[in-house]
Amino acid sequence: MRCSKCGERFTPIDLLSLLEYMGPRCDPAVVADYLNGCVIEEGHIPQYVHTVREKTVLRSLARFGEELRLMARQHGADPEEIREYVRHRLGSAE
Repeated sequence: MRCSKCGERFTPIDLLSLLEYMGPRCDPAVVADYLNGCVIEEGHIPQYVHTVREKTVLRSLARFGEELRLMARQHGADPEEIREYVRHRLGSAE
């Protein structure tokens, strides 16, 4: 990324990760205003795509973990059924 105001070069930035890192009280408009004038360089696009894909997988794993937690805490949960569910889900993810 290059700042058009000063011409300084920066490393690639992922706005979604930045907002996630800053937390729920962060105002996206403030971040967007701060980044105003920055130009994404073409060479950074593959890194951005990699970051977005990686974050997508991590969010999917977090949802899967929460799903497993809920299943395990249900009254009468059967560990073998949950194991089979995990095997099925992991097998279809390959």
